[in-house]
Amino acid sequence: LGFSVVVFTCGALVTLTVIGIRRWKFEGELGGPVDAKAYSSFLLMLLWLSYLGLSTWKFENMDAPLTTDLLMLGLAVPVICALLAIFAGIRLALRISKDYIG
Repeated sequence: LGFSVVVFTCGALVTLTVIGIRRWKFEGELGGPVDAKAYSSFLLMLLWLSYLGLSTWKFENMDAPLTTDLLMLGLAVPVICALLAIFAGIRLALRISKDYIG
C-alpha cells in the first residue's frame, strides 16, 4: 500500500503543478492553445497509466526490496519524458505534412 501511495502522491504533485502552470500561463485550466491542451492531456494520461502500471507491478512483486521499488519509480520518469518527446515529434510531423499536403 505504501508504494502505491508514493506513486499516487508523485503523480498528484505533477498534476497540481501542471494545473498551476496552466492557470498562471493561460488564465484557466481548460483553455489555451491546442498544443498546450494536447501536451497537458497526454501527460496526465501517461501519469494515470504509469500509476496503473507501477501499482500492478508492485502487486505482482510484493516481496521486491525498497531499492527495486525506487528503481521502478525512477525509471518511470525517463519513460514518460521519452513518450512525451515521441508525442511531440508525431504532432510536429503531422503539422508539417498538413502544411505540405493541405
